[in-house]
Amino acid sequence: MTSVFLDEVCDSLKKSETVLELAASLLRFCSSNKDILASTLKRSEKRDILRAQIVAAEDRIKNLPPFVPLAVRQSFIDELREASDPTLIARALVVAIDEYASEMLRSDALVDASDSSSGIPDVLVHPRNAIKKLYPSGVKLTTSFANTPNSYEVDRTSSLTLTTPPPSGLDVEIDRISGQYLDAAMRNFDVGAPLFGALVPAQTMSDFEFPRLSDGYFGVKPRDEELQNDIIIELLQSAKNYQVSICAAPELACFDSTLDRVLKINSDDIPSIVYLGSVHKFCDSKKVNRAYLIYPEYRRHLYHDKVSFFTERDGQDRIQEAIDLGDSIRFHWGRDWSMVVLTCADFLDPTVRKVLIELRPSFIVVGAMSKKTESFEAHAGEFAAACQSHVLIVNGPRGWGEDVISSRPVTQINMVEADQVVVGRCDEDQHAVGIIGTSSEVVWRS
Repeated sequence: MTSVFLDEVCDSLKKSETVLELAASLLRFCSSNKDILASTLKRSEKRDILRAQIVAAEDRIKNLPPFVPLAVRQSFIDELREASDPTLIARALVVAIDEYASEMLRSDALVDASDSSSGIPDVLVHPRNAIKKLYPSGVKLTTSFANTPNSYEVDRTSSLTLTTPPPSGLDVEIDRISGQYLDAAMRNFDVGAPLFGALVPAQTMSDFEFPRLSDGYFGVKPRDEELQNDIIIELLQSAKNYQVSICAAPELACFDSTLDRVLKINSDDIPSIVYLGSVHKFCDSKKVNRAYLIYPEYRRHLYHDKVSFFTERDGQDRIQEAIDLGDSIRFHWGRDWSMVVLTCADFLDPTVRKVLIELRPSFIVVGAMSKKTESFEAHAGEFAAACQSHVLIVNGPRGWGEDVISSRPVTQINMVEADQVVVGRCDEDQHAVGIIGTSSEVVWRS
């Protein structure tokens, strides 16, 4: 079996003109022989050989030019053909490329960034692991996804993932243009400032219209549109005063008119990244639950149509949200950071979570409207631990579970153990912003 795949990888390497193409060819070969490679790497002496081969390749990999000459490609081919265990050599070479030429991988991946978005590539280059820039000294982070030669992870490295096809009915978009806006917004982040701000209006369910149609709930919205817009803008300006970078409102907390008004505000007066919550609306004859994400400085806004619906038990009946489900998840994919925005049940959907764990976004921002928030807490902690993701979930209206759930990949702050999951329930009488920084609690500011 290996010899057939060896011919294929050698042919692929010969055609690989960039460092990313070289790495992708080697990673596919490792994946095609994952059973053999996994068995090999269970033996400690083989892992020692792997590490020695990675170190030995350092100078050669560091000196790779952006356009890889045919002679260099042929040297890779010769090394695989002459090796007694070509899969082990292929793994060593791809890890060495990851360790010593990761910036070249990212440069290659950005070459085609002229399109606003694209489907998920079969080999995906992850943004830098830049989370240390968010914290002052004295903060210890969870374990990063490193190049440890785990027997069962031979189809990925720290910077590269050989992706699986998206689940049937759900598209995954890698949006590199929005990723550039995300990177630019996060460059303004000051260490020590709060990363997240939760916009929490002082509203209970009585402040909402909650129509129940024959096929379920649709048209849920705050009763007073103009007042709601005023509240959201006031909270956005308050969040900016507290130097928040990323802020979010609950599910179904906005209108299309909210978006129009926010886009007219001076970008210096509101945070760099704004998740407005969502709105039930008709769009091309479909009933959707549409959330809005804004990069104010660039007057750029994007939307996410909820891809999972909630159900609620009413006696013996189960009542669902009567929406037409969206068909895609957009990842804002930059050189330094990545982000995804979701709506409530999306975050709990096993299919969506599987995609998130594979792609490991830096930030996961969620607007929710849920009476029960325990599952949100559990999964927020999971993403902080497994993916080093920062999660912000803002829930409404008041009195429905926790108002804020956040997680961060932090284990210690100034030698004191820190909670990875931070939750908060607002006791303020007024509309308030929940500030989430390095503290293990939400700080409320009205």
